[in-house]
Amino acid sequence: MSATAVAMIPPETWAQFTVLPDVVKLQIQQRLDLLAPVLAMDKGHCAALYALEASEGISFSTLYRWFTALKDRRPLDLADKRRDSQQWQLRSDSILLPSADIQLWRSYCLRYQRDGGNRAAHSQMIRDWRAGKATTTQPLATNGKHPAGWSYSNLSHHAPSKFALAVVRHGKNTSVRHRPQVLTTRVGLRCGQYYVGDDVWHDHLVHCYGHRTPVRPLEASVLDLKSACQIHWGMRPHLRRADGTQENLSEKEVRWIVAATLRERGYRADELGTTWLVEKGTFAIREPLARVLRDAFGIEVESSAIMKNAAWCGAYGGAGGGNPRFKAALESFHSLRHNEFAALPGQVGRNREAKPDELAALVKHSEAIDDLHQLVAAVAPSLAVKLRRNV
Repeated sequence: MSATAVAMIPPETWAQFTVLPDVVKLQIQQRLDLLAPVLAMDKGHCAALYALEASEGISFSTLYRWFTALKDRRPLDLADKRRDSQQWQLRSDSILLPSADIQLWRSYCLRYQRDGGNRAAHSQMIRDWRAGKATTTQPLATNGKHPAGWSYSNLSHHAPSKFALAVVRHGKNTSVRHRPQVLTTRVGLRCGQYYVGDDVWHDHLVHCYGHRTPVRPLEASVLDLKSACQIHWGMRPHLRRADGTQENLSEKEVRWIVAATLRERGYRADELGTTWLVEKGTFAIREPLARVLRDAFGIEVESSAIMKNAAWCGAYGGAGGGNPRFKAALESFHSLRHNEFAALPGQVGRNREAKPDELAALVKHSEAIDDLHQLVAAVAPSLAVKLRRNV
């Protein structure tokens, strides 16, 4: 082992270094010899690391991580631990922290709104410690820059979860993406044990007789979770009333879908029972109907909550919205339907920005065909039925 590499290993780390396998010692020695000239420089470290990246084929981020570890007197971190999990126990900065320090660190993380703000929170925490605004019972670290265990890598193990950060930073609606999906596996389920109900807007226009302008179809569907089979559905056009309001899927129509599913497909009367997984929006089973299903047939109803209340005391509440992951299985089925029907004429796009440019002219053409249909029907009804619609 070279004298340069030996000099770069702190005395307090030498005992841990000596018990490492020979292949790991050789790896650390090679990397110490590689970075020794860069560490000896007064300035221009990044330029030297970029030069090493070009000559050695090692990424700059990896070289910079090794360089930082050496500056912090952590030469053991230069070892490649991916093939030997036991070596992770040799990390010199993996230090147990008092609960007060962990809570202090989490409070700093929760102050920052942007994702990735934990790094800035760590810098602010160290600045406050140096200014005497943050205290700890931990002794000074070997590098003298912060208390022991206050390195960013060590504190990262105690950072709030992504769900907790999303709740505090953005609110409950945003945090649902970090929640686990409900019933992520069908292993152990039985047919009829879980029915998932939801509504879906189809992304294309259809002609509805008696209405001049083409409309979008609205569908309410039920998925049996075990078999992944769409066991019942109903569809209606999204019509405009005379007063300008829209006719959406009604709660009464949803009740008919639920009743038809239970009558035609059945429900479980054993100890497993049947549970409906629905939202509290369009496809909803309200408490009066849920109570009847439970009392008369033993059928349970679970709903995804409307998360519009404040995330924490003192914060403002958000707009109402459910948890889309609650019905992930049926949402995936609907996504497949959207993809399969994407070739039908009259596509409206997923949103205003994604709609095809031809949509406006297509609607006008469809309205012109309907006007022509009415004129032809008045003089030659047999010919009117032969007019082809563009949707």
